Formats: sequence, structure tokens, C-alpha cells
Amino acid sequence: VPAYNEAANIKRTLDSIVDSDYPAKEIIVVDDGSKDLTYTIASQYMQTCKHCRIRVMRKQNGGKASAMNYGLRFAAGEIIVIVDADSRIEKTTLKEVAKQFQDPNVVAVAGTVKVLNAVNILTNCTALECVAVPNLQRPAFSLFGIVMIVPGALGAFSKKRLMQCGLYDRDTITEDFDLTIKIAKGGGRIVAIDAISYTECPTTLRGFYKQRIRWYGGVFQGLLKHSDVMTSGRYGMLNRLGYPITLLMFLIPPFLDFVVIGITVLAIVGGLPASYIAAFSLFFAFQFVLSGIAIMMDKNRPWKLILYAPFSIFGYKQINNFVVIKSIFEMMMRKNHHKW
Repeated sequence: VPAYNEAANIKRTLDSIVDSDYPAKEIIVVDDGSKDLTYTIASQYMQTCKHCRIRVMRKQNGGKASAMNYGLRFAAGEIIVIVDADSRIEKTTLKEVAKQFQDPNVVAVAGTVKVLNAVNILTNCTALECVAVPNLQRPAFSLFGIVMIVPGALGAFSKKRLMQCGLYDRDTITEDFDLTIKIAKGGGRIVAIDAISYTECPTTLRGFYKQRIRWYGGVFQGLLKHSDVMTSGRYGMLNRLGYPITLLMFLIPPFLDFVVIGITVLAIVGGLPASYIAAFSLFFAFQFVLSGIAIMMDKNRPWKLILYAPFSIFGYKQINNFVVIKSIFEMMMRKNHHKW
């Protein structure tokens, strides 16, 4: 559990991990030079928790990748599970994750991240996104064993493979995406499962922007860093499926969306033809159908989220796409220096 200034969340996170029903777990908390009471709160567990081993370490601030690498030096287990310090896992999550490693070909497992604080339009749109992506996109990648992002909120790795690929690098700002590609390059299966981690998401546009500009900038960094995947067939499904689809899905939709907006504006000015209205109505209905399918596939079936499906077409989608485009240009201009 890497942590930086997480005094408000660390207790809830550690309570959920301690209460999980996995029997022989070792919990390592790395406080990366926090300026609040994160270390003090986490340290209390070393005295109060009797049925599992907990270590709380403190180091000089060096970033999330540095914190995780530091903790990995002391990890004794064969399976490494990373949980963000503002997340909460379910009681059965660790068991569900560990089961996947009974297959010797599995080298990493991506958990499912859900929104803990769906309190306004923005957070509910994020919650719908967190339902739609795992249920509609990841199953296909998981079937081929090439899930492209093992999230920091809940990700698990074979310790042996982590050591082989050199742990976390510090040259990108989304270390989870970078590490996932590094592990995929070495072969083996990376799968996604329904084991859940609940996490806090930004409740304001400012917070949302700061989070996503870092995410998308880091994804673009990772795609550039590992561009050699496209030219080498020795990377198997990563070369044939994982990398090219991720690249296309990252680059094309944001720019295409603004082209469609421009065409729509011109169509409105010139008078909307019946064919355009019909096509748009079908697209709008299709978005509702996709959202409904994703919600039905979710074990909790949060039907209220379907009310936010229109924002997947207007509003939330354009904000997301704007941030993607801006992050790309910032990275190209070398202006992006985000920290956790």
C-alpha cells in the first residue's frame, strides 16, 4: 500500500485489507514522506493487529513508483497485490485474486475498480464509466490474456515476473500502465476478474482534470516508450492485439469526436436532414443499450447509472476527449510534470 498524504483514507483502506478472509497475508505500507498523519495512523496497526503481519515504513518522498519499489524489497510472498491508499477492497477480493495464480501461465491480474463516492453528476458519470469498461471491453482482452492496464487501485503480480522485468520505472507518470506492458512483453497471461476495489474519485471538474491529465499523459508516454512492440512479432498477442487496439482507441476517438461535433454544427446551421436525425437517434439509443448491457453484467446492477448514459454522448465524453488531446500535446511539448 503506497501512501502519500492519505491520513483521511488510510484507516479505511487498512481495515478492509485486515478484514479480508485471505489467511496468510503480509501487509506493507510505505509512507512516501507524507506531511500529514498518514504514518502515525498506519503505525497503530502494528500494535493492534494480531492475526496478520503488518509493516509500516517511511521514506523520503520520491514518487509512487519509488514507494512501491521500496516496499517490494521487503515483500516475502510469491503474489504481490497493490492497493492504493484511498481504496477499499471487499472481504473476498484477495482470495479471488490469488485463485488466478493457480494457473502457472498467469503473471498478472487486474481487479475491478468501482467508485466509492458517487455523489454528483461527475462522479456518477465516472461510476458508469467504471461499470461499462470492465464489462464491455476488458472481457475480450482477458480472454486473450492481454489486459493492458493492471490498475493501481487493485492489481496483482507474480513476484518472480516483477523481479525479472525490473520493477516499476520512474520515467512515466502512469507506472501501472508502463509496468503492465513490461510484464506483457515477457509473455504469460494478464487477466481481469470481478474482484472489487472501491476508490474515491474527484468530485470537481478541477480535480477530475488534474487526475485525467496525468492518466492520459502517462498512457501516451507508455505508448511511445514501448512503440517497439509494433515492429516485433515476438511479443505475440501484445503485438497483434493489445498494443495496436489500445493505440487506436486512445488516439482516434477523441479527435474524431470533435470532427463529428463540427459536422453536426454545420448540419444544424444548414437545416438537419431527416436522415441525420434518424442516424443520431439510433446512435443515442445504442448508447443506452450498451449502458444497460454493462449494468446487467455487473453483479450489483446499479440501474440508477443508466440515467447518466446521455452524458456518455454529450458533456462527460467531450471533457474526457479534450483532456486526452491536451495531454497528448503537452507530452509532445514536454510540459507535463505531474506528481502524485
